[in-house]
Amino acid sequence: MTFDDLIQLKTQILQNPSDELAKQQLDTELSKLTTEERTELDNEFQFMESLWQSPDVVETVQPSAHMKANFYQMLEQEKVTSSVNVETNAGSGLLFSLTSLFQFSKPVGQFAMLCIVFLAGMGTQNLIKPNDATVVTQLESQVEELNSMMALSLLQQPTATERLSGVSYSNRLDQLPEELVQQLLGLLTNDRSTTVRLAIIKTLFDYQNFYQIETQLLEALQTQESAMVQLQLVDLISLRGSTSAMNELQKLIDEEKLSEDVLSILSEQQQQNNI
Repeated sequence: MTFDDLIQLKTQILQNPSDELAKQQLDTELSKLTTEERTELDNEFQFMESLWQSPDVVETVQPSAHMKANFYQMLEQEKVTSSVNVETNAGSGLLFSLTSLFQFSKPVGQFAMLCIVFLAGMGTQNLIKPNDATVVTQLESQVEELNSMMALSLLQQPTATERLSGVSYSNRLDQLPEELVQQLLGLLTNDRSTTVRLAIIKTLFDYQNFYQIETQLLEALQTQESAMVQLQLVDLISLRGSTSAMNELQKLIDEEKLSEDVLSILSEQQQQNNI
């Protein structure tokens, strides 16, 4: 089995903890791995378990003192530069300085990105004086752009855990860029990991321009093999969808184009509501 196959098997166990056959199969496959492979996979499993138990909590990577010092130094330099001439430094500001640090091979580059984005998001307000409102706004915008860049990069990675991290970074954004939304929708249709698809549905719930993606969500609904994903999509469209989208959803239900399990659950829910 490939790593993605093992991750999918772990997802199956998270969905159904009583699935002893899946647990036995996973233990058998894990015993075939090298120590290095097992360590890497265990780390991914820990991340999945953490995300499954509490999707809103993303473990924070604590930056080293050296990295903090370098970040603070860059921040101070940016403050001075921005106060002299903000426009002329648009191409060489903090964003450019930060992104230049990410030319590392894995996993150092990802660790650096996590540390710096964490510092930028949590420490900016304490580092800048109240009258530096313009600089604060610029830094917030740059951090937003960094999160977007990181999300796009991680969503294109081969492992489910990395793609889950990409979804987590998407959740940090105040507004989802169109490019990122389309990337998420593509994975919602094609990603092999049920956990990734469920996390994407949660992220899209708060999308401001929801009406623009209703058709794609209805199409994605019909391609899902997982009853859990179908149910979550039904809930999403029911709660956020327009009248037109609701009519299309009801049509799919009436024509029994969803899985038997989903139709059965929806039927039970309707009967309970009528009681």
